[in-house]
Amino acid sequence: MKMRNSCLLVAVITIAVSICTSCGGGSGMNQDTSPSAPTTAPKAFDEAMPVGTWATCPDCGMVLKIAADTPSVQYHGKYYYFCSGMCKDHFDADPTSYKVAAPKAFDHAMPDGTWATCPVCPSGMEFQIDSTRPMTEYNGKFYYFCKAMCQENFNANPESYITE
Repeated sequence: MKMRNSCLLVAVITIAVSICTSCGGGSGMNQDTSPSAPTTAPKAFDEAMPVGTWATCPDCGMVLKIAADTPSVQYHGKYYYFCSGMCKDHFDADPTSYKVAAPKAFDHAMPDGTWATCPVCPSGMEFQIDSTRPMTEYNGKFYYFCKAMCQENFNANPESYITE
């Protein structure tokens, strides 16, 4: 009876460890629990970030320090970093279920189907660019708008809408 209980205990511990490490929690893969670790960090970046930068896993919310082998993905022009391959797989399976902000400005004209955020709408209206969407080039950046009225407001005072 003791042998069977011991085997059961080992099996339970093995399962618990595999569940915990699959999300980075037990392996410490990208987790830093030192007192200097921040409690919050960005979920998305405009460019690929160097090793040692703090980020938040968009799937589970864990704050992690980016390492050379940190799983990552570029989506809607933003870079996302994950605490584990499992969290990246969740994101990859359905990125639209995550609140992911599309860019408000682009360095060049974008093709139809690219997601953008209207820089004027207070709600952060997201939409797919197509030939019917108004667009303004300002200071070397391309801004797309959900409707003509937003473009008109932007053109009247662009600096009041640029937050970058």
